[in-house]
Amino acid sequence: MLERLTDAVAFKRDKALSAKAMEESAELRPLLARVAWNMFLDHPLFGVGFGHYLDQNTDYTTDHSIDAPLFKVRPYVQHNVWLGLLTETGMVGVVVFTMMIGCWLRNAWRLYVTDGAPLWARQQALLFLAAFASYFSNAMFQDVAIIPMSNMILYFLAGMSEGVAYQVRVALPQQADCQRKTSACLAGQPADRILIASSP
Repeated sequence: MLERLTDAVAFKRDKALSAKAMEESAELRPLLARVAWNMFLDHPLFGVGFGHYLDQNTDYTTDHSIDAPLFKVRPYVQHNVWLGLLTETGMVGVVVFTMMIGCWLRNAWRLYVTDGAPLWARQQALLFLAAFASYFSNAMFQDVAIIPMSNMILYFLAGMSEGVAYQVRVALPQQADCQRKTSACLAGQPADRILIASSP
């Protein structure tokens, strides 16, 4: 039991780094933010290229004009998805990514609160919202955008939620139209009047 607890405490997030280095990385977040800001100032629009942070941060981590040990953060990726995207894709990438996430969340929330939506459709929306909450809580402390598994799960659930939301948006007006026609028939109105009333 004690061994398992020790293993959990010494859990390694990055296979190339030791447990001690992992503890040190948590203390280096202000330095990483400083490096990210300096890189952003030099490449504000399009960044240095996605996946090229470690290739391009050498000049910034060896900057001796700043009274801070920036060299310590040389082997680390950014500790925040948005800072990582800001350095690698610039403002263009961050804005597009944030807008995409925002649209996904808006559509999932609308689907979840839609009264006429089937229960399974609302549960799909809730599943995506819960998955994004988990993704976001990790994204604020680690650049999970470079982890394929994290993105695959999030994007898969987002695609499922978007597809279900679209189907519900199409089905609900048709269902309401069918109910309106059925109500009219039960009220004794002729079928031709129903068709005329329902035609555009």
